[in-house]
Amino acid sequence: MLEACRERGVRLSTSDLYKSAFKSIKRAKSTVDLSLEWEDTKTGSCFQYDVHLTTPKESEYWKYHSEALYQNGEKKWGRSNASSQSMNNYIGFFLIDDKPGLLEARSIASDFSKYGIFQPGTAVLRGIIPDTNQMAPVGLNGGRLAEALQDLIEEKEEDLMFGSLYMEDVLEMIDWASDISIDAPKKKTFIQTCQRHGR
Repeated sequence: MLEACRERGVRLSTSDLYKSAFKSIKRAKSTVDLSLEWEDTKTGSCFQYDVHLTTPKESEYWKYHSEALYQNGEKKWGRSNASSQSMNNYIGFFLIDDKPGLLEARSIASDFSKYGIFQPGTAVLRGIIPDTNQMAPVGLNGGRLAEALQDLIEEKEEDLMFGSLYMEDVLEMIDWASDISIDAPKKKTFIQTCQRHGR
C-alpha cells in the first residue's frame, strides 16, 4: 500500500508524525474523519461516503475504524469495529463488498483510481536527475513537462496555438507572462547555482 501511495506522489512519513507530540494534552478524537460527496449524473442520485481512520500505532498502516455510505440522505451501508462480523481493519470494504446495492455508488471509484499528486522538482525540470515517478505524458515530479508543453504548441493557419486555445488567449490569462517557449535545460547553470548555495 505504501509503495502504491509513493507512486502516486504521496509524501510518506513515519507513523510518529501522525501523532501529537504534546503528551499532556488530551486529544479530542483518535480518528481522522474524511467525507466525500458526489452526484451520479446518469441517475441523479446523490451519494456520501464517510470513513474514519485510526492513525498508525503498532505498524505503519492506517486502520479503518468505520465506513458508511448514504444515498440521497439515507444510510445504505456501513461497518465499524463494533460490527459483530469479524473484519480486517486494514482493508476498506466499501470497494470490495459484494452487495448489489453498492455497484452504482462504486462507479465513482474508477474516477479516483488514477489520481496522482503533481509536485515538480527543479532538478527534474532541468533534466539533471530522472523523474522517479515518470508517467505519460508528464511525470509526477515534472519529468517530460517541457516535451509535453512542446507538443501542445503549434502553428495553425498563421495562428500560434496552445492545444485548442490561441496562444494570445493563454497569455491573457497569465498576465505576468509575455511569451511561452521551450528551451533545452541549462544543466551547467543549475550546477553552478547549487554549488554557490552549498547543495
